[in-house]
Amino acid sequence: MKRKYIVLFFLALFVLVGCGGVQTPLPDTGEQDPPDSETPPSTPNDDFPEPEEFAGMRIAILVAPSRWSQSEFEGLYNNLAHYSHAQLIVITTNQEFTLPNSETGEDVEVILIDDVDPASLDAIIINGGSGVDLFYEHEMVLSFLVTMDKQGKIISGVCGGPNVIAAAGIVEGRKVAGHYFYESLLESYGSGYARDPVLVDGNIVTGQAGRERGIVRAVLKVLADKQ
Repeated sequence: MKRKYIVLFFLALFVLVGCGGVQTPLPDTGEQDPPDSETPPSTPNDDFPEPEEFAGMRIAILVAPSRWSQSEFEGLYNNLAHYSHAQLIVITTNQEFTLPNSETGEDVEVILIDDVDPASLDAIIINGGSGVDLFYEHEMVLSFLVTMDKQGKIISGVCGGPNVIAAAGIVEGRKVAGHYFYESLLESYGSGYARDPVLVDGNIVTGQAGRERGIVRAVLKVLADKQ
């Protein structure tokens, strides 16, 4: 019996680390994750659209109010800032707070999703971390994604983020990429699991942990193609 609980403990620890590092509570408690390994180079690669193409667009990153992945957030935010001139906003539920960005040294304001009109966004990316389970039955978050999907907006997620997309019921019968640990959960929501590092299916862009730069590239390419 003891061996069973030891195995379960290490499995849970592996999932947390595999989804971008140990998940963090609100900024004033606990330690933050180290910076994401996929930091952007000093000059954009040729396979990215020109940053100027996204001037005037708005892209949101949805983070959980607790247990988010700091490394995945920095990977998404810093790559988006580097490769696009879009306005970036970070949104959450429950309460506003600030997220430290260890690469830039800035504090990023996180605002409430209630104060954001889905029609004002061109894309949303759901950050990873075990805290995404707070969104599986969150009516505001799920209806927000459904509205964006009906409007043909880009909806994306990394690691555990695709679970929320599946929970919204907008990928039934299709596959999404993400952390393999959640394969059975995705199936329970009516979607399948894909082993692709990054998967583009229409307006849905999903990817595994550690693929933040690839997800940003895919999101920007889909946005550029819609121009």
